[in-house]
Amino acid sequence: MTDKRKAFVAIAALVATVGTAQVSAAPKPKLDLKPATLRFSWWGGDSRHQATLAAIDAFMKRYPQIKIEGEYSGYEGYEAKLTTQIASVTCPDIMQVTAARVKEIQAQSKAPVFVDFSAYPKLIDLSGFDKSFLGQWGTLNKQVIGLPTGLNSYNFVFNKKLCDAAGISISKQWTYEDLVVEGSKVNKAFPGEYFFSMSTDQTAHLLHNYMRQYAGDQLAKDDYTIGVSKDIIAKAFAYYRRLLDEKVLEPLERSSLYEDASKNPKWIAGKQGMALAWASTVGLLKNDNVQLVAATFPIEPKAKGTGTVINPTQSFTVYAKSKNIEAAVAFLDFLYNDEEAVRILNTQRSVPPVEKARKILADNRLLDPLVQGMVDMSLKKSDVPLTVKIENPEVRKVYFDIIEQVGYGKLKPDAAADQLTVRLSALLSDLKKSEAAK
Repeated sequence: MTDKRKAFVAIAALVATVGTAQVSAAPKPKLDLKPATLRFSWWGGDSRHQATLAAIDAFMKRYPQIKIEGEYSGYEGYEAKLTTQIASVTCPDIMQVTAARVKEIQAQSKAPVFVDFSAYPKLIDLSGFDKSFLGQWGTLNKQVIGLPTGLNSYNFVFNKKLCDAAGISISKQWTYEDLVVEGSKVNKAFPGEYFFSMSTDQTAHLLHNYMRQYAGDQLAKDDYTIGVSKDIIAKAFAYYRRLLDEKVLEPLERSSLYEDASKNPKWIAGKQGMALAWASTVGLLKNDNVQLVAATFPIEPKAKGTGTVINPTQSFTVYAKSKNIEAAVAFLDFLYNDEEAVRILNTQRSVPPVEKARKILADNRLLDPLVQGMVDMSLKKSDVPLTVKIENPEVRKVYFDIIEQVGYGKLKPDAAADQLTVRLSALLSDLKKSEAAK
């Protein structure tokens, strides 16, 4: 073991013991595993490396006949290296993979790249995963080929202090009409102030959520078509203008100066009532002037879907051509389901996807109740994942450009819908031709 690895493991083991005295880590009965040497690759920062190496050491103490070699790095270059390894049949036994790519990699390969975990019920317990979430993100042709490493949800986060002061009710599930009616109370009670602010990226999320609920589909589909009618797109842009015109949303001239609400002086001073946030970064919104209460995005009474976004951080996979599949699967079961491993890994890959693991962290005050609440409520209302195409950088550029023109009053909603439909259709057609040519 290198000096750096020894330091990583010692620090992580020390951190893992803090605040966990009341939990008794009763290990599962030992499995009869054959001697094996496994390669395990992942990316991340030093704190993730420290925790993962400590978890590896804990497993190897339990199973001395198993040796696990960590291959860890930052994210830059990781995907390219993985692609090369798949092509040259030199993959590690266990791999951390971008969650959105797991099914894509398997579907595009002539031979299986990843193991079907459901084929090993005696080695790994999958019952703690949310079935719908695992189906969306890790299952292809009824085979569970990827296990999400963590959960991350996108939510509304209210500042209860200001909401109470303005007479805003936040105790129920809001509709988009509620956002206007309740949100306008801030400017009325405190002239010159606004209920919330949004970056262009956040506006794109909000409007896409709105469109999905009315259309029951997504703006850019993976078959290179547009899944939302021009009328619904225009309706979404009209709603955006209404938020601005009725002084619910801070004007772009002011909000565009800051990346997000956490940097906005109005939020910092406790003068805004709501922000949009990922569970993984909601801590940035905390300060002495706000009291945070989480909620899901608004849901329309006759919505064709919730539009609620909850994503995995990454996924763990096992290489289908590994000579030590059983040992690799058993190791991942340890990471997900063993109390010792759960405490060591903590939230290094965001909120654990296994219910038992979340409870262990929560009981030991290692999981922020706000973060846990955001993830739990979103899991209950989650919609189908965002398409790969809506996340495409070129698609986002077109979408963002038109959002900004509407926000600054340079395009009316109907004209914006026309432009977006034309430009997006042409772009998706070009992307389809480009992919076909590869």
